Amino acid sequence: MNSTESSLNVQNSEAVVSSKGNNAQKPKEHDERLRLAQARVREIQRRKLVELRESIERSEECRRKQEEDRRKRIEETKQRDEQRRANVEERKKKLMDEENERKQAILKKMAERTSKLEQIKLRKGSGDAFVFNNCIILCTMRRHMPQ
Repeated sequence: MNSTESSLNVQNSEAVVSSKGNNAQKPKEHDERLRLAQARVREIQRRKLVELRESIERSEECRRKQEEDRRKRIEETKQRDEQRRANVEERKKKLMDEENERKQAILKKMAERTSKLEQIKLRKGSGDAFVFNNCIILCTMRRHMPQ
């Protein structure tokens, strides 16, 4: 072997060594890139899962709020209806009481007229008395005898 051949062999052997080292680094770099890519995918999936959970929580909160508002409106409507019913019952009772008072006043007036009429009859002896428009009319009947 001459010197040029030996220098080429040395260079070739260095290239082989360096290429072996290069090939050894490539799987490591490839594994590292693969690991980083998988980590990015996992991070993206984790973020999507967090966003999905947050979205579900927001939607459940919105649904709960709507349900609460609905119950509140129903309760308010129910209270208004009960209040109206109570007002109607109160007015009805008031009207019935007024009607009863009016009837009692009429009965009292009639009783007073009747008692006045009886008193007049007793004082005058015989005779008839009539009540007409709050006026008592006393009629005495005279018997006419034929002559």
